[in-house]
Amino acid sequence: MARAKRLEVEVLNPKKVKPDWELLYEQDNAKINRLIELYKENPQHARIIYKQGNKGEFQRTRVVAYTYDNGDINVVQFRHSFGISVTNKMYHSEKNIGSIIYKKETNKWYIKRTGIKLLDYAEMTAFISGCGNYYGFNECKTITEFIVKRLPWLRNIAEDKYSVSHYVPFNTIISKKLFNIKSIYRHVFGVPYPVIEMMMKTLNKGNSYNPTSFVKPWKEIKRVLINVDNLKVEMFSHNGFMDACKMASSLNKKINCSWGLKRLIEEHDAWAKEISNVLLLNQKNTNMNIYHIYEDFAGYSGYELLRTNFDMVHDGLMMSHCVATYIDRVDRGICAIYKVDGYTMELEFEPVKFKSYQKHSINSDRGLFINQIRGYKNCEAPRELVNIVQNMLDNFNNEELPSIKLQPNNKYSTVNNVFEMNDLPF
Repeated sequence: MARAKRLEVEVLNPKKVKPDWELLYEQDNAKINRLIELYKENPQHARIIYKQGNKGEFQRTRVVAYTYDNGDINVVQFRHSFGISVTNKMYHSEKNIGSIIYKKETNKWYIKRTGIKLLDYAEMTAFISGCGNYYGFNECKTITEFIVKRLPWLRNIAEDKYSVSHYVPFNTIISKKLFNIKSIYRHVFGVPYPVIEMMMKTLNKGNSYNPTSFVKPWKEIKRVLINVDNLKVEMFSHNGFMDACKMASSLNKKINCSWGLKRLIEEHDAWAKEISNVLLLNQKNTNMNIYHIYEDFAGYSGYELLRTNFDMVHDGLMMSHCVATYIDRVDRGICAIYKVDGYTMELEFEPVKFKSYQKHSINSDRGLFINQIRGYKNCEAPRELVNIVQNMLDNFNNEELPSIKLQPNNKYSTVNNVFEMNDLPF
């Protein structure tokens, strides 16, 4: 795969081309102030105090906006560092650590840190937050005001409760005149806004899913849909919808959004059987590469772990769902599939997500969590069974996991497959 072309933007040098400038923000640092005062009184004592801390304690940030005669703008974040040498001489230096760039000739915005990227609202707020004490966004409001004065439509984006517009480049918004939330969403998803609003509400229901990470999968999902203007919440929120989209993509089929749920389920079940039979016919029965944490939990809990690709295919045929499409995920160590009282269960091991699932765990930085438990034709598992499994996971995470040495999984990849989202049903 060819690398994306690296952005290169000419930034005028304020030392050579004298611009107008405005100090937008200057961070206060009590330790630097005290060090300077102490240095005036006793340089040696000041050096001792300096050496007892770390370099980061004696740094402060300032932000300057340069406006050039040709209309270019460069909002620069400087890091001002102080120190005291072995000869008790105070020194200080200032470094450009990031900037927001506007090119008048092309009417385009960029952000420069380790490299140059297209500027969007998320990048802008990260830049501004990083200027203040403890990432204080509010105390740097003069930076925000400077940019909003030039891009007043940013006030609309700030009110986007789903944050999808926060990741659309300013250049796209300007060139396509997408100056309100609805127009941005229609551009991103390519369907009428009522359909988008329905999907966002469904995905965000109960705060179980972040709509921003749905943008990329949706582009693939949309390819298998026809009459997408008729997509209703009953179909989109159904357990089998996302699964059917995955299978339709594999089989080069289409899903008509005008179908009723009965037709969707019939097609889902038929496609699941077709895929499972193709896998049985064309693959050898092999052991999957199961990450050792899942094996450890199987031994601890006594739950049956599906270890071969044929185990997965047979379970999909027996349960009339498409767990067979999870073979690659299991083989890469992303998840594991278990049988629990006749139900099919998917577990994942992911440190960040664990914190939101296991609030009371003493081992709160990592752990196993339930992704889904499904029965015949993707029916929901009883709450009582889910509670029993969760208690077993709590005990494993708290009692066993801290003593287990984690081994690297060489096959694991963070690159998602098409439709690879954590809350998809089998």
